[in-house]
Amino acid sequence: MRAGRITGAMITGAMMTGALTGALTGCAREPEQTSGSADVRGSVRLFQSFFPVVSLDISGTDPGGVHLEWTLRWDIDEPEISLEVDESNGVATASIDCHLNNLCEATATATVPATAAVSADALYGQVTLADTSGAAEIALQTGDIRLERLAGNVEIGVETGDVTGTDLACPGLYVGGRAGARTIHYAQTPLSVDLRTLSGDIGLEVPAGDYAVETSAGGSVTVEGLADDPTQTHTIGAVTEDGDISIVGY
Repeated sequence: MRAGRITGAMITGAMMTGALTGALTGCAREPEQTSGSADVRGSVRLFQSFFPVVSLDISGTDPGGVHLEWTLRWDIDEPEISLEVDESNGVATASIDCHLNNLCEATATATVPATAAVSADALYGQVTLADTSGAAEIALQTGDIRLERLAGNVEIGVETGDVTGTDLACPGLYVGGRAGARTIHYAQTPLSVDLRTLSGDIGLEVPAGDYAVETSAGGSVTVEGLADDPTQTHTIGAVTEDGDISIVGY
């Protein structure tokens, strides 16, 4: 196990916006800021992150391990950011410790092996995941999630926020949450898609073909360009209590 605190040099520049900026409005002390980077090399099978407030971009473009770059902002005590790897199982973990629950946030970019599984967990912010073929799990309380060119099974839980997917090849995709739109485009025929929200519209585009389709909506439901066959093993589920559903085969 390699672990430790990793910090960078103090920098100046434009103040980041978001939850921390709003919370600090009116405070006499200006928030502080620092940036840095770190690498862990080797066979990484799982990259996971644990951040309180974050703008996080993860892409599967580094075959040799994990490269992490970040900018941190905080109000009282400087948070600790760590990047660890357990060489016995190939799990790399990035996390932020906000001391005594002081406010802190991060903007971070991580490049990982394309085949690595990915897990991201944050309270607020936004997460982008692109160009990976391993399984992925993302949990976000409030914020938006963007998925691009993924080929592994994906599970998303977001309390309040939009989820957008572009050029996906995920065999299985599950998106659940209380509020927010679901806008998903598939480049290859999926095996199972399940999109759920209590409040928000759902839009799904998949290659034309036969699917078993189940929908439930408080608004309108439109299904075009594909055949609904309940005997099929390729399934589509879409549920919204307050919103419209559009499913299009192209």
